[in-house]
Amino acid sequence: MSKFSTLHPLLAKHRVTQSAQGKATGLPGPRVVLHVSVTELPAGYTLTAQVQELDPATQTVRAGAQVAQTTLTQSGEAYLVLPYVASRAVQWTVEARDDADALTSIDNVSLGLVAEPVVNTMDEDGRQIMVLNPASEGTETMYVGDADDGTPMVVSLDGPGSANVDIAFDAVVEVNDGEAWWNPSEWDHTDKFSFVARLPETPASETPGAGGYAKVAVGGEAHMFVPDPNGDWTIDLSTAVPVPMPGGTGGYFDVDWSAPAGTVTVAQNGGGAGYGLFDVEQTKHLVRNIYCGNPLGVFAIDPYKVERIHPRWVVQLDVTKASAGAGVLGGWLMTFRR
Repeated sequence: MSKFSTLHPLLAKHRVTQSAQGKATGLPGPRVVLHVSVTELPAGYTLTAQVQELDPATQTVRAGAQVAQTTLTQSGEAYLVLPYVASRAVQWTVEARDDADALTSIDNVSLGLVAEPVVNTMDEDGRQIMVLNPASEGTETMYVGDADDGTPMVVSLDGPGSANVDIAFDAVVEVNDGEAWWNPSEWDHTDKFSFVARLPETPASETPGAGGYAKVAVGGEAHMFVPDPNGDWTIDLSTAVPVPMPGGTGGYFDVDWSAPAGTVTVAQNGGGAGYGLFDVEQTKHLVRNIYCGNPLGVFAIDPYKVERIHPRWVVQLDVTKASAGAGVLGGWLMTFRR
């Protein structure tokens, strides 16, 4: 009768005499499907089926109720879907008409009603609802306004100038959202702030000919550490600071982001890995040079991806005040962490 597994007991194979109607309440799930099937439908005849949401208190069709309808003009089947029936109650109607458009009777009509206990995946217009969850599996949401050591995410200035505060985390975090706030009477469009991830240099000790790493110049005064059994440098990878490589390749190290410590290991595909170790500090802007011209005194972001922060990186709130007078600017971050 139906490809669905659960049929409501009120509906079964029967003969439709002109117009048939029925109600079903207390359905076990919000997604309702009415299956209509007819065999040997005479030429010119039609079978119209409809299912609507009911108000369970009044047993009538509620105002603005969802409705699904179809008309069969030849033998076959159809599925009428109400994506989400909050009331768990519906009314179904099946009507038969002959080739003169008069109400008539049709044999061999099969009906099946299914209520599926699934979450709503469509809006009332039938458009797919998508909820983005950028967090990695196994993480929990945490809103933070200070570092793990208690340092508040707040910068105070007595007048024009620059200042910053470092926010460090003890484990891998994924930053998904955040906000900066200030008093509009203390700041204007000439003042600005940035959120920067500072990636310090990797600690290394010089051990000529007895280390496990060598230095390779990469421009200016910067060097990359490369695994070398006869190298001149020794590195404790538990203190190494991984730096993402442009394009995700060209490095010699891997990072296990699923480990709270963000474990750094030597990559098997040397020179093709996604992370490198360097002897100079580097920076990665999360938010760059936002000016404080909003009269509401707030800057909020709602991105669709996360930025992972390694525990050996430092998030810095960097503030520059050009306008006169003192001012306080602070913020918070929405993070995911294990």
